[in-house]
Amino acid sequence: MIWLVIGLILLIGGAEYFSLIRLPQFVDAECRLLTRTAEPGRPFRLQTVFRNHSWLPVTLLVVTERIPPAAVLMSPGADGSVREQTEEERTPDSRTELDATGARLSYKTWLMPRQQLTKELLFTISRRGCYVFRGTSLFVGDFAGLKGSVRLFDRHEEIVIYPAPLKSEELDSILGGYLGEIPVRRFLLEDPVLTMGLSEYTGREPMRSINWKQTARSLQTMVNLYDHTTDFSAAVILNLGYTSRYETDQALLESTLSLARGVIEALERRRIRYSFLSNMLTAGSIGEWQYVPEGLGTAHMSGILEGLGRATLDISETPGRLLERAQQIAGGNRAYILITPEGGEKDKDPEGYMEELKTGVEQIRIRSGQPVLVLAAGEGGIRRWS
Repeated sequence: MIWLVIGLILLIGGAEYFSLIRLPQFVDAECRLLTRTAEPGRPFRLQTVFRNHSWLPVTLLVVTERIPPAAVLMSPGADGSVREQTEEERTPDSRTELDATGARLSYKTWLMPRQQLTKELLFTISRRGCYVFRGTSLFVGDFAGLKGSVRLFDRHEEIVIYPAPLKSEELDSILGGYLGEIPVRRFLLEDPVLTMGLSEYTGREPMRSINWKQTARSLQTMVNLYDHTTDFSAAVILNLGYTSRYETDQALLESTLSLARGVIEALERRRIRYSFLSNMLTAGSIGEWQYVPEGLGTAHMSGILEGLGRATLDISETPGRLLERAQQIAGGNRAYILITPEGGEKDKDPEGYMEELKTGVEQIRIRSGQPVLVLAAGEGGIRRWS
C-alpha cells in the first residue's frame, strides 16, 4: 500500500514538474488581424491560434491580448449584427485593463493534448488613425493549479481606420461643374498636345489651327486635327498646412481628410484617372503618399485612403513647396483639385500659408492653361475659391 502511495506521489510530482517547467515550452500562440483597413465603427476580427504540442493537457491557459485603447470589444448578434459587449455578457474571468503601453484584454481557456484552438475576437474603432495590436502573452498553469509560467509572443499588427465618409450634395455639384468645364475649354482652346493628325486647309478651319511648319514643308496650307475625345485626368493635391502648428485645429484637419476622400471617391465614380500629391506625414511609413502616380480602380483608391488614414496631421513641407511639385506635372490635359483647410485671418497666419497657396495656384493655372479648383473645409462646410 505504501508503495502505491509513494508511486502516486512521484507521479503527481513528475506531472507537476513537467507542467511547470517543460509544458510551457510546448504551448505557443500566433495572432493576426484578418483585415488591414476598416471603416470607422465597422467591425474587424483579431484571430489568435493556440497550439499545444505536448501529450499533456493544459488545464489553465490565461490569454492576454495587447490591444489599442480605442478598440472596443463587440459581440455578434443572432441576426448577423454586432453590438458592444456588455459586462453581463463577459465571463467572470474576462477583463480589460489600461496601462502605460495600451490596453490588455484577458480571458481564460484550456487545451487538450495535441490540440489547436482558434479564437476570434470582434473589435471596432470609431476614430481615424493607425492602430497597433502588439501580440499575446500566455500564462500556462501547472498541474496542481497553484503556479504557472508566462510566455510572450510579440507581434506588430497594424490596422488603418479610414477617414469618415463625406456625404455632400454640394461637393457633387461643385465637382460636376468644374469637371464639365474641362472638355468645353479643350474644344474652345485646342491643346497642341492632343493633335491626332493633319489635313489640307479648306477655309472652314480657324486660322489658329494652321500648322505653319508643315505648310512650309509641303507648300500646301495644312491644319492640325485635334482629338477632343481624349480622356483627361486629374491631379488631387492635399495640403494640411494652414496656420501655426501650435494652433492646429484637429477637427478642421479631420474634415479636410474626409473632404479629400469625398473627392477621390467622386473621381472614381466618374471613371476619371487621377494622381495624388500631399504634404502630410503618415504613421508607420515615410514618403509613400507624398506622390502617388496616376491610376484608377479599387486598389488605387484603397492605397490612397490608407494614406489618409495614416495621416498624423503634421506636414512634411510647406504649401508653397507642395504646389511647386504639382507644377512639375502641370499640363493642359489635366484637371487640378487643391484640398486645404479653410484659412483664418491674416494675423492668424504668420507663416503666410494662404499667400503661398494663392501664388502656387496661379502658377499652375498659367503653366497648364486650366483653372485650379480649390476646395476648403471649414466650420461652414465646403467652400470653393479659384
